[in-house]
Amino acid sequence: MKLKQFIAVAFTTLCLGAGTSRAQPVELTFANALSLPQVEPYQRAVDEFNAANPDIKVKMINTPWVEYWQQRRVDTASGKLPDVWLFVPGFGAEWLYGNKLLPLNKYTDADPTINLPDANQTMLKYMTLNGKLYGIGYDFNGQVVYYNPKLFDEAGVAYPKDGWTTDDLATAARTISKKLNGNGRKVWGFAGASAEWVFEGWFRGFNSRMITDDGKYGANNEGGAQTISFFMDMIKDGVMPIPDQKDPNAQAQSLFIGGTAAMALGVGHATYIFSDAGVDFGIARLPVGPAGQVGTGLGGAYVISADTRYPDAAYKFLAYITSGPVLAKVVTTGVPARTSAWGKLSDRMTEFAGKVQGFEPFNAVKGSFQVMDIQKRVLSEVWNGSKDVPAGLAQIATEADAALAKAAAK
Repeated sequence: MKLKQFIAVAFTTLCLGAGTSRAQPVELTFANALSLPQVEPYQRAVDEFNAANPDIKVKMINTPWVEYWQQRRVDTASGKLPDVWLFVPGFGAEWLYGNKLLPLNKYTDADPTINLPDANQTMLKYMTLNGKLYGIGYDFNGQVVYYNPKLFDEAGVAYPKDGWTTDDLATAARTISKKLNGNGRKVWGFAGASAEWVFEGWFRGFNSRMITDDGKYGANNEGGAQTISFFMDMIKDGVMPIPDQKDPNAQAQSLFIGGTAAMALGVGHATYIFSDAGVDFGIARLPVGPAGQVGTGLGGAYVISADTRYPDAAYKFLAYITSGPVLAKVVTTGVPARTSAWGKLSDRMTEFAGKVQGFEPFNAVKGSFQVMDIQKRVLSEVWNGSKDVPAGLAQIATEADAALAKAAAK
């Protein structure tokens, strides 16, 4: 009898112990490519999430930028992509178009707290493919016109206003150069024409495209020629310097800081650069072209791997890490991709952020970065006058279409 009682007690104790023991937490990997100053705020956010969600344990992995994308390809080949990971359009196109990401609609449609209207709409557009949402942005960027109020005042030219046109920009640049040049003084009315992703916005403003929706070079046409000619005419008139082949952005910034360029094209980080340099500047939204508002936006997002073992937990973390309160803490070098997270931005960065709202997403398909390299190389010959506009666009189209087709076939 005693033996039977012992067995019964032991069995009961075992069962109670099994029923009251805590299940092991779900483990998620969170992959990033952060610079050193960004690591601490992100790790702190991860720690806070883990503390608030004992049933989930998130481990952050940080890899240098170049190695990051190489590692994602290794992960893909081995079937071990991270659960939640940093995604940037263009670099990540092969995963977006290759069905490697988890659609989020099932979760966002049922989540009353996700507040997608608060999220950057440019990034939501880019991360939506065939009606399915695959990621939520964490930051975003775009191009604006920075202008020097002192030079505008000296030349008696009105400051740029929202709704100004490409003709208004060219007229202001020519007027300033004409009035302020002479007696050994050289003032460029305008500087900066990068052949990178921002240039698609200018093409769109002239009713053209850098990369079409079907993945081909779309600027070898009248609109594309008008776009290039818009800048070429200012170069020929001595109003705009020939863009530096290596770094036209740095060239424009240097001239602007030195007070020898009245206007300079630039993206968000130029706001920091000019502020730190003590330069007085204004920020203008890009002008309206013949076909409408120019402007292309781009940024980063977080995505979930399609083969994650824990989609529910992964979505819970993704919604957290892309929420307004968290983005306000972790995005320290740009503009958070939620309007509610702008509270800690400087006044100038908030102004910049407002100027790039509503931009169209850059069509960053597989091969788009090769197209930028081709365009940059060939346009350098157009800018310096060794190749005319039609010949340059024809060459870009031939090389770009081949690069896009090759990338798409991989």
